[in-house]
Amino acid sequence: MNPSDLTPLPAETPESPASRLSLQDHAQLVHLFHLLQVSNLTDAVEAVRNLQTPASGEVAQPNPVVLAIPEPAGTVAEGAGDPRAALARIRSFSDKVATLNGTISSMEEQLQSLYSDRERLNQEIGASEVEDVITVVRRLQATITSMETQLMSLYAGKEILDVELGRSDPQEIVAMFRNVSQLVNSARQELVTA
Repeated sequence: MNPSDLTPLPAETPESPASRLSLQDHAQLVHLFHLLQVSNLTDAVEAVRNLQTPASGEVAQPNPVVLAIPEPAGTVAEGAGDPRAALARIRSFSDKVATLNGTISSMEEQLQSLYSDRERLNQEIGASEVEDVITVVRRLQATITSMETQLMSLYAGKEILDVELGRSDPQEIVAMFRNVSQLVNSARQELVTA
C-alpha cells in the first residue's frame, strides 16, 4: 500500500498519538473507520462493541453499520441462495470482528500505556511533551559537563598543592599557614622590640 493512498486519521485530541502509528497500523485504522462508517477511534470502539452485545432480553440483530459494509465483488451472487455460503460469510465476518476487537483492545492498551508514561514523566521531571523532556535532558547534560570541568579543576589544584607544598589536605594547609603566620608575627615582634 502506498502512503499517499491513505486517508489521514482524524485527530482524537491535540496530543493524539496517531502520528506515531506505523504505516500498517494507520492503514488498518483507516480501513476500520471506513468499514464501520465512523470518523474517530471512540466511535469505532463503540460500534464494534455494539456488534457484539445485544441489549438485555433482545436477540442479537444485525447492526445497520454491518449491513452498510460492501460485500467483496462476486460474493453476493455466488452464495445468495446457499445458506452454507451465507453462514460461512457470517463466520468469516465474525472472525474479522474478533480480530478488529483484538486490534482495538491492543491499541487501547498502548494508548493507556502512553498516557501513563506521559503522566509519570510529568510527575517525575515536570515535563510530558517530547520537546520539554529533550530540554530537561540537555540542561542536565550541560550541568554534568560543568560539574566535570569544576571537578577536573579541583583535582588539578590538589595536584599543584601536593607538588608545591607536599600536601593537599585543606586542614593541613590551613594549619601550616597559621604556623607560618605565627612565625612571621613573632619575627615582626622581635624586630620591633630590638
